[in-house]
Amino acid sequence: MQPTCAPHLGETKLLVSGHTFFATPELTLRLTALAPPPEPEPEPEPEPEEPAPTGEEEAAAAEEDAPAAEEEGAPAAEAGEEEAAAAEADAEGDAAGLGKLQPPVEPMEEGHELEVVGKFEPESGGVLVTLPPLGGAGRMAVAVALNGVDFVDVPGELVVYGRVGVREVTPALGSRSGGTSLELRGPGLRATPELSVAFFKGATKLSVAGEYDAAARCVRCTAPAWPEEGDDGDVIVEVALNGQQLTQSCVHFLYQVGVRVGVRVRVGVRARVRVRVWVRVRVRVRVRVRVRVRVRVSSRACTSSTRTPR
Repeated sequence: MQPTCAPHLGETKLLVSGHTFFATPELTLRLTALAPPPEPEPEPEPEPEEPAPTGEEEAAAAEEDAPAAEEEGAPAAEAGEEEAAAAEADAEGDAAGLGKLQPPVEPMEEGHELEVVGKFEPESGGVLVTLPPLGGAGRMAVAVALNGVDFVDVPGELVVYGRVGVREVTPALGSRSGGTSLELRGPGLRATPELSVAFFKGATKLSVAGEYDAAARCVRCTAPAWPEEGDDGDVIVEVALNGQQLTQSCVHFLYQVGVRVGVRVRVGVRARVRVRVWVRVRVRVRVRVRVRVRVRVSSRACTSSTRTPR
């Protein structure tokens, strides 16, 4: 049976799986309200062991017990009143957080029955029904009949819940690349197999699985990457206990560019190094010189006489 829980307002699509179902005009689902589970009894606290008193100590203790009991009674009564007032304040705060959209829901009466016409689904081989308003919060047993008369019990129970809402998301912003760990708090949140968290704006909707932390009383999830780069990144976050019907709290979460959540550590090392470099260069140069010399010589003519002997 999926899902295992549903809001009391109805409109949940409930699928009952089986091996021998087939389409018939009389295919019927019957839901019967069960008795609320008994509240667990508080465990008795162990009493500390004390040494056995002597005769004189017993007499003195008897005289002191009477006024002490009267003095201890008043603080105990005051503590009980304070706890009741705190619980009342929490309930009022939860109701104020949800506004008039979801008024308080009364528990359904034991034995209350509903019969819903089912539809055979060939793909899964199961019976699919759309639940009507269930008349309150509580637990319901589910049975199915192919002929509308011979009902067979379905394993498990359907948990019907009342008011659910989201009051805050922590942190309120994260990176567009996703990966931010979120905590969602609000009235009615609890652990369910189909628990999911939806991020949406306009026609864009992204859903991720959620996990309920009972100690911290919150739903934990990891924000997905937001694909729309052109918008302002202001999205709405809601929770669905059954994976179908979302809360209507309109709590905002802001996607931003370059937001990093965590601790960044920078470690730097600075070193000074002195380096000496010797360079030996051997150069061979070939020089060709061409010299042109121009000489101008000036000479004078000389005359001489020669005599011929006779």
